[in-house]
Amino acid sequence: MKAVQYWSLLKYLLVVLRKWVPQNNEQWNLLLHLCMLIDLLFAPHITLGMIECMRDLTEYHMNMHCELYSSKWQVKLRPKHHLLVYMPEVCK
Repeated sequence: MKAVQYWSLLKYLLVVLRKWVPQNNEQWNLLLHLCMLIDLLFAPHITLGMIECMRDLTEYHMNMHCELYSSKWQVKLRPKHHLLVYMPEVCK
């Protein structure tokens, strides 16, 4: 799939599945934060406040991803995750 197809899938998946997922589900919250991060990255206009929010969301996303998946299923961060660290500076 292309990036825009993944983006659309993420958006529609959140709308379709939100009825059946409890609010305190950690994986669901990680997905919601990822969606917010993606919205910030693809915003047509970016302010300095949005860049700070992007930094916070990136840090949260990386920490939660490691906490949820590294210990249980031995899933490691990929190089593309590391590139997220630099996105606020690129947007600046």
